[in-house]
Amino acid sequence: MVNTIHSSERALEALRDPEIGKKLFNGRPLPDLVLLDLNMPRVDGFQFLEALPNFGAPIVVLTGSIDPLERERALKLGAADVLRKPVLPQDAHDLAEKFGHAPDPPQ
Repeated sequence: MVNTIHSSERALEALRDPEIGKKLFNGRPLPDLVLLDLNMPRVDGFQFLEALPNFGAPIVVLTGSIDPLERERALKLGAADVLRKPVLPQDAHDLAEKFGHAPDPPQ
């Protein structure tokens, strides 16, 4: 199941407060895995990671950057992994498999 929240502020609210999360996710539990774009308006991915320390599910950062310092910073702030965009179907499958949610391999 995939849930998408397009506002970083709203996502932080949902992940910090289970009651808000239930409303945003239509009563479903909070996510097992969070995909976070590093380049977002208002609150960037680094600020998001700083605002949500020790979240119970892995947070994987997506970025178009090739700067190794950005990868290092994201990992130091608690990201479980960093993937470079564009994310290919095999990348998504490998990610799901790494965190225990692997569907059948992409064709």
